[in-house]
Amino acid sequence: MFLVQAGELVTPSLDRAGVAGVMRAALIAFFAAQGRPVVERDVDPAELARADELFVTNALIGVWPVRALGARTWAVGPLARAAQAQVATL
Repeated sequence: MFLVQAGELVTPSLDRAGVAGVMRAALIAFFAAQGRPVVERDVDPAELARADELFVTNALIGVWPVRALGARTWAVGPLARAAQAQVATL
């Protein structure tokens, strides 16, 4: 999972849960090369509703922008689109 909040691109640290997957690593490297480092840190579930963008990834689906979570909805944002475009080149 990746979220964008106030211009910061964040992915949860893997200390408690998650998978250090190939797609996650590829996108962290891609964004770093673009001058947009990904911050790996604990993410509070309440942050998800405040995020400007939210997308999930894995090797099977690539990049999947989250369009709704509970009552909150999102349009597909520019960083999710950039991630999708990058995955299409892999």
